[in-house]
Amino acid sequence: MGKPRTYVIYTGVGREQAVRDLVVRLVDPALVVEAFVPRYEKKVRRAGTWRTELAAWVPGYLFVETPDAYELRRALGAVPGITRVLAMGAELVPLGEREVEWLGRLTKPKERTVKLSVAYQVGDRIVVTEGPLAGFESEIVKVDRHKRVAYINFGIPGREKLATVGLEVVAKLGASGQAADAGGAGDVPAWADGKREVARDAEDGEQAANEQQ
Repeated sequence: MGKPRTYVIYTGVGREQAVRDLVVRLVDPALVVEAFVPRYEKKVRRAGTWRTELAAWVPGYLFVETPDAYELRRALGAVPGITRVLAMGAELVPLGEREVEWLGRLTKPKERTVKLSVAYQVGDRIVVTEGPLAGFESEIVKVDRHKRVAYINFGIPGREKLATVGLEVVAKLGASGQAADAGGAGDVPAWADGKREVARDAEDGEQAANEQQ
């Protein structure tokens, strides 16, 4: 067996965890260093209360780290729910170095959950002050403030996907951003931290108004 590498299996959206559990139960443990479904924390309002929930980072895909891709592919043939292992012809293609680096940066082995990040917005610029995206704002493709998420490009063999990461933007400033810049990288300015609940309430009111129209 060689050096363990990570491979991607398509399971269909909503079936990732069930298929992962079958892989762990039915495949020889010597072939599975880790089988996981990366998830991310997100803020969701349920019955008027904010709570943190988990969702699939790249919906529909299961990740398996193995030292023997050939034997793993054979073993997966006996696992119900496996739609396909991503490959190029007969060759399984492992996850790229950039994506392995991202998994290592944003999650931990055996605990593949991307924690919630916190940011403020200065003009069109996002400044992350807490969480795994701090210092890596350039990787963010787009931000959805109402859903409290950001999207980054994440390549899997043969295609590019948008991976979702929880991001709460607690305040929004004009383009000058003098007060925000004064806080320094990695610090939440006192004014922004104090406006966190105000920003939430304002957005909640806007969402409720939109729902009633």
